[in-house]
Order: sequence, then C-alpha cells, then structure tokens
Amino acid sequence: MTSVGASLVAKFAHSIPLRPGGAGAFEAPQAGAVADADAADPASRGPATIVELSAGAEEGGGLPGQTLTEEEKAQVRELKERDTEVRRHEQAHARAGGQHAGMPSYEYQTGPDGKQYATGGTTPIDISPVPGDPAATIEKMRAVKAAASAPAEPSGQDRAIAARADAQLREARAELAKEKAEGSSTVFRTDPPSDPLDQTGLPLPEQAVLAYRGALGLLGS
Repeated sequence: MTSVGASLVAKFAHSIPLRPGGAGAFEAPQAGAVADADAADPASRGPATIVELSAGAEEGGGLPGQTLTEEEKAQVRELKERDTEVRRHEQAHARAGGQHAGMPSYEYQTGPDGKQYATGGTTPIDISPVPGDPAATIEKMRAVKAAASAPAEPSGQDRAIAARADAQLREARAELAKEKAEGSSTVFRTDPPSDPLDQTGLPLPEQAVLAYRGALGLLGS
C-alpha cells in the first residue's frame, strides 16, 4: 500500500457473530503503516484456498466416522453462506482500493463438520491525503470512495468511510482550483504618464521658462 508520510488507515471489517443478510462493520481510522495480515494467515491467500475452505464435505458427514444431525447440517450451511459473503465483501473492498488497500484478513469459526469458515474479516485502506499534491489526493480519494462502496451491500460504516473520502476529495479539488487560479493570474504595472515637457529632467519652473522662450522665438520668426 502506497502512502507519503504518516498514513491514516481505516479498516473495512466484518463482525464475527453470524447474522442473516448484510455485511461489514468499521474500525475507526488509526495512524500507522498497515501490515499484511495474511502473512500470518496462509489460509486466506487466493481464490483456490477460498474454494477449499468454503467447499466442505458432503452435507451428510463431517469428520471421519461422524454423522451430522439435521441441526448441525443447517449450521454448516449457514457457515458456508457466511464464509462466502464475508470473502466476497472484503475482496470487493481490496480490488477497488488497488494500491491503497491491503490484503483482507479473516477470523474463523470451526463448524460441526470440523472445518473452519470465515465469519469475520478486515481490509485495511490508506485514507490519508497526499501531502502537497491535491491532484494525487483527488485520484487517491476516488479509489478510497470506490473501495468503500464496492460491496453489493455496503454497511453504514462503509458509507461513512466513503463520505470521509468524498469530503477530502472536495477539499483537494478546491485546493487545486486555488493553485491554478494563482498560477494563471498576471500582475499588470502601469507607469505614470510621462510629462511631454520633461525632456531634459529639469525642474518644472525651468522647463516652463524654456518653453516660453521657444514660443517667443517662433513668434519673432
């Protein structure tokens, strides 16, 4: 994730408890660099792993020699749906955030079938403006706003991050417009009109005398 100076980092997050429909919760922005959470969690790297973790066994079984009850089968189905929902939500954030977003990380719950399912997740994203560069800030805030709004069902806190990015986007646009206006303005200097009699640099009384003499000479001729 690219940033200049100290970075403000927000996290698009999922709460852990299972719930029907919707997705996402938000952790307040904090200062500091973002660590790659997946470095310590190899189980969350890439679509192939996602398929493996969320596929599970046949609905009728779990661990070797285990038979699931109807209630446990229903729980496994719910966990699978939640796993898919969480991963789709977090990966939408990460894809839209591009270089400003980190890799999603997940929290897991072990189902009755002995397999782990993602029930919560976070995606860090750098929301700090680019110091001294409003044009770069505009592009960055567009990406942040797109990342916040990327999931099919953004949470209220996803929308709060989008609103914050939008506010910083407006500020950067105003700053850029001000810079352009200052750069295109021209200062015009107008020198005071010169006195037609002031040809020799003499004081005005002497100029008047010379002019008077010149007029007399013309009359005499």
